Amino acid sequence: MKLHKKASFKNTYIFLIALLYSFVLTFIPNDIIVDRINYLNYSENSILIFLSRLNFDNIFLLFNSEPLFLIINIIINFFIKDPITSLKVLIFIFSFLFVIGFVHNKNINYYDLLFIILFPIVLLKFTVHLRQAVAISIFYYSFNKNNLNVRMLPLLLASLVHSSFFFMLSLFLVTKILNNFGLLFSLRVLVYVCISLLFSLFIINFFNYIGDTQRADIYINSVTKSGIIIYVWLVFLFIFILFSLKNVALQSNINIDLIIFSIIFYLIAYFYSSTAPRLFESFVPLILIYTFSYLKRYYFLPGYLHIIFLIYIISISNYIFL
Repeated sequence: MKLHKKASFKNTYIFLIALLYSFVLTFIPNDIIVDRINYLNYSENSILIFLSRLNFDNIFLLFNSEPLFLIINIIINFFIKDPITSLKVLIFIFSFLFVIGFVHNKNINYYDLLFIILFPIVLLKFTVHLRQAVAISIFYYSFNKNNLNVRMLPLLLASLVHSSFFFMLSLFLVTKILNNFGLLFSLRVLVYVCISLLFSLFIINFFNYIGDTQRADIYINSVTKSGIIIYVWLVFLFIFILFSLKNVALQSNINIDLIIFSIIFYLIAYFYSSTAPRLFESFVPLILIYTFSYLKRYYFLPGYLHIIFLIYIISISNYIFL
């Protein structure tokens, strides 16, 4: 009975946080947010944009033209004609969806939740990079609901909203195949390094071609090219590898592999491509959720996340607002 009351209280608390979080994000004035005009254009002209991007001759371009994001906008616009109101509804729905998904994660407490949703990269997505935020909401709601298991359908749906999830899908399939083959953990890490080198040198141009239409140049120059971020994630990589080497159970966990693979890719691609940060940022909620869900007993690890939190706050504070 006590457990039921405790769970009920937690669910109510998360529901209230989700409401507050969504309302605050919804009513931030559009004229002080970078790139908000672009999303107002999506909202107002979603049908025209959708029709103009239909290209059955090039399947990659077709699936990377944000078809699901445009369809969502079309549906909202069917009921709400005003583009400003329509955009506010979209922000409210998907920011609420992202937070309310944590109702299903029994390992996340109130402070963990606040830390995750206020983490600068996550906040950046839900204020500036709204298309990526929609994809994040779809995927991570399912991730929490399914006991931190990756499901193919939500991953595919998220991929139809933002191209970074096509990349996540690729990495997930690689990690799953290598785990199914029973390859040793140390050998898998070596394979991830080799694949990341190939992605960085060759395949990254493919992602540029199929189109990350959001401008990230200011953010990239101020954050990733500062040189600080690469060192903090390098330490994080060593921490995850060290824990995996000491814990046999972690070595067969696909989520751990996916986290290690994504950080390795980011650290290598950092030197070759400005697209790498946007691809990596879709993995950040995964890293945060998994750290607070399973690695919280290593107290210095959440503490280290606080250092990263502060570094990102300082780095991107001049980017979100005009």
